[in-house]
Amino acid sequence: WLAAGDNVFHITGKVGSGKSTLMKYICDHPQTAEHLMKWAGPGNKLVMAHFFFARDGNMHRRKLTGLRRALLASVLARVPDEIPHVFPGIWQRLGTMPYGAETLNHIVITDQDIQSAFDLLISRAGNNTATGHRVCFFIDALDQLEEDIHSGYSDLVELLRKWVDVSNGAVKMCVATREFPVFLQQLHPVKRVRLQDYTEADIKSFVYYSLSKDPYFRRLEIDRPKDVEDFTRSLSWSSEGVFLWIRYVVQAVRKALENRAPWPKIRQLLDQTPTEIEQHFKTLQSSIRREDRAEAYSVFALLRMEGRVGRIGTFSLLSYAFLADIIEESDLAKRYPIEATLDYSEIGVRLEDASIRLRGSCAGLVE
Repeated sequence: WLAAGDNVFHITGKVGSGKSTLMKYICDHPQTAEHLMKWAGPGNKLVMAHFFFARDGNMHRRKLTGLRRALLASVLARVPDEIPHVFPGIWQRLGTMPYGAETLNHIVITDQDIQSAFDLLISRAGNNTATGHRVCFFIDALDQLEEDIHSGYSDLVELLRKWVDVSNGAVKMCVATREFPVFLQQLHPVKRVRLQDYTEADIKSFVYYSLSKDPYFRRLEIDRPKDVEDFTRSLSWSSEGVFLWIRYVVQAVRKALENRAPWPKIRQLLDQTPTEIEQHFKTLQSSIRREDRAEAYSVFALLRMEGRVGRIGTFSLLSYAFLADIIEESDLAKRYPIEATLDYSEIGVRLEDASIRLRGSCAGLVE
């Protein structure tokens, strides 16, 4: 995609699966620019710019205005000749003022100025005779945008796609998000990777490499090879592709190994959730929208009850498909005909809608 693709490439995955790590790796890797140069073509200047949304960062890291400002500043630093064209009014005013740092204190660049300048930059990029450059944006954590009445996730996706369309192929971008329905539906699935589907081998390597450095672990490998093999395999499998989880668990196991904990105590660590992960999940839980809480908490309660009675898997997606109806009308089950049946087409529609709704209402905690 870097060398020959276009439009928007979508990296998605669970919380902690390594999306931001991968994005930073791609941005910093020298081969990224090499591949993009093939896409830019001879005679065109390649410009790369990145932005990482952060809900816990300053205001500019959470808003669309911050995205525009950061990308615009990055691009203009590489192609300063564009400044007079995208800020014509401000450039003209500067020309009538005395030169010096004091002058800049009288120049105010508003959010509207930034938006107009960015739109001009994108449209000019689409006119190859005007600029002669190609732009690739790397934007991480779209789901960390702070939504308000003026801009939400749908508006963000629509805006990114508009930038690509207006540029006539001179702009493309790689974005990373959690598996929110709005991103899965509005970004093209052909140009997408689901990160946890590709990390199994890496997680196995990480687990074994991290633990095998400990001499006590190597002794346990000799004394009880089958137990240790099952343990490391279970560690990798339990992570479900989430590097954040496995990192904390491996950290706890290494501490137990350093303290020469007996094997049963080490084995128990598989069934315990590290405190750091608990805090992470609390943050995710608090991000569930108010209007989704009744449904989300009902799902959590039903899954927890499944575990208590030892009947994991009985709460199916089809069961969940009726949950919203029951929350809205509590006596639905009493008056629904026992002999009622659903045809396959209705089941298919309910399952598809339920799958999308589940991701959105539970903040990615249940799938």
